[in-house]
Amino acid sequence: MANFSTMEIQKMFVNDQKYLEEAFSELGNPTEAETGARGRCEYFMRILSTLDAEDALIKEQFKARQAEIMTARKALHYYKYDQFVQDMENLDYKGKKSITFLHGKAGTRKKGDALAVTDENALIDWVQDNIELDSQAEYLKTTIKIKKTPFNEQLKSGAYALYGIPSGTEFVPAHEEFYPKNINKTQELF
Repeated sequence: MANFSTMEIQKMFVNDQKYLEEAFSELGNPTEAETGARGRCEYFMRILSTLDAEDALIKEQFKARQAEIMTARKALHYYKYDQFVQDMENLDYKGKKSITFLHGKAGTRKKGDALAVTDENALIDWVQDNIELDSQAEYLKTTIKIKKTPFNEQLKSGAYALYGIPSGTEFVPAHEEFYPKNINKTQELF
C-alpha cells in the first residue's frame, strides 16, 4: 500500500473527488464501537489492514498465475516448437526475415558464437582457478552465479583459441534461430 503525504492526498481529492467518494463509500461505515478519536483510528486501521490483506492476496494470486503461464509456455515450447520450426522452414518469406501472422510475428535472427554452460559448478571452479581474483566479479555474480557476457566477449576476441574454452561449457557456433513474438506485446514467447 502506498503512503501518501497530506498534500498528495489533498491534490488527489481535488482532482478525483468523485472517484475518491465512490471508492470511500465501498469501504463501509464505522461500527458503533468505532466512535470517538480511538474508534475512528480503529476504523482507519481496520480498513487499511483489509486493503493491505487484499493487496497481498492479489500479489500472491498474480505470482501463482504467472507461474502457471510460464509452465504453459514451457509446455508449448516442449511439445510444439520443433513442429513450429519445421513449418517455418517450409513457408515462403518472400525475401523478408519474418512473417506476420494473425496473432504475432515470427522469423529468424542471427545468433553469434556463444558458450553454452553445461556444468555451472565446473565453470565456477574454472573462473576461480584461471581468472585473477580482482577480475572474477566480471564473470561471477556475488551469489556465485555466472554472467555470460564476459565469457562471450572473450570468445569474440579469440582469447579461448590460446587456452581452450572453459570447463563446464561447450561451444555453440553462430546460427539462425527462430523466434515467435506476440503481436499484442513486444515480449518474446520463449
